Parts: sequence; C-alpha cells; structure tokens
Amino acid sequence: MIVPLTEVLDFLQIDNEYFVVNAANNTLVLSYNSGTATNVIIPDGTYTGTQLAAAIQTAIDTAFTCVSTVTWSSTTRKFTLSVAQSTAYIGLSTDTKPSDINPLSTFYEYDTGKTYVYDGSAWEEK
Repeated sequence: MIVPLTEVLDFLQIDNEYFVVNAANNTLVLSYNSGTATNVIIPDGTYTGTQLAAAIQTAIDTAFTCVSTVTWSSTTRKFTLSVAQSTAYIGLSTDTKPSDINPLSTFYEYDTGKTYVYDGSAWEEK
C-alpha cells in the first residue's frame, strides 16, 4: 500500500511546512553594497519557515557584518530579506552625534580625525 507523504505527515502530526538544510543546499551566494559575491552558509538542520528565516538572518549578519531582517510568510510561502541602510555623518567632536539611527552608521569627526560606528545603542570609536 502506497500512502501519500501528506497523509503520513498528518498522521504523525508533523506540519509539512518544514525545510531541511544540508551540505547540498546550505549556501546562499549574495552581495551587499555592490560588493563581491559572498557565500552565506546556513547551518544544517530541519527548520520551520520562521526558524529558517532566523538562521538566514544570523548568517547574513555574520557574513556581511550588517543588520538584516529576514521574514517568512506562510501565506505566500516566501522569504523576504532586507538590510538596514547605514548613513555616514561628518561633524565636529563637539557636535551631538545623531541618535535613533540604523546600526553601522558612521560619524567622522573632521577636527580630530576619529571615526565612530553606531552599534545600535551607542557610538563606538573605530
């Protein structure tokens, strides 16, 4: 007797919206800011859509040292990827640095020659 996979999954009470990632499919080749193509490696495992989105987001953030957002829609069955845009600021060391901005934005103090990077909560000297 042959039983369709969907019936087996229903019987086992396993949601059929899962993704298996292994050595055959764990690499995304992406570029960021018109840079060179970079391999983004997703850890092997079995994921729900939401779990895989989180794993992809972590892998992108690590590969590019950026802040990305990856979401999964069970309705459209699609992933959406976006990367926060950073901004470069220039000013004096006595100027108040901007707040409520995207991480990885930079502030160059032209009177001291120092560059600062915003880490999402504070400015850190580079």
